[in-house]
Amino acid sequence: MTNNIIETLQRNLGYPPLKKVDPNIQEVKEVAATPHIKSESFAQAAIPATLVGLFIFVHSDEGEVSVRNQDQNNWLDKFFGRHSEDVVQKVANYASTDPGVTRNEMEKIASEAIRIANEKKGEGETKLFFVNQRNTILSYLPAALQLGDLMNNDAIDDRTNKMHGPMSDHMHWLEKFFSSSGEAPPNTKTWD
Repeated sequence: MTNNIIETLQRNLGYPPLKKVDPNIQEVKEVAATPHIKSESFAQAAIPATLVGLFIFVHSDEGEVSVRNQDQNNWLDKFFGRHSEDVVQKVANYASTDPGVTRNEMEKIASEAIRIANEKKGEGETKLFFVNQRNTILSYLPAALQLGDLMNNDAIDDRTNKMHGPMSDHMHWLEKFFSSSGEAPPNTKTWD
């Protein structure tokens, strides 16, 4: 079982190791910004951003079935809908990379993440897999991307998701426990 999808993707796709976001400054300390697709800044933005979209997508019944069947080509369009170009542009700006190359590489990240998630083949297991990865994903997501604003979901950029320590980790465990106990109540956001 994959304990940390971020580290698994980083290793499988040959990216440099990612760093957790400092919850006090809401940014990653000392990330090298070079305009190269395998740079630290690209990986730091592209991997968690793609996983945020996948997390949201897989929480719909249609999305979970699509991921389980691997029946899509343009995953970013499915994950982010009308915001896909904006997400790609934000990642490209963060990493100083070309948007076309950025999109292609993010599609590779999405395909590999789906392959990893599909190692848990049972129905409902894909959602649970991503519920268990939620805090890990958010711990690496740079606030500069402002995906929460873009996706109209404040929980994505909430600094408490990036905090770790005895009390924070316990609270994250409780969030995970209660969010994995079944379907979300009607009219609630899937990321909360």
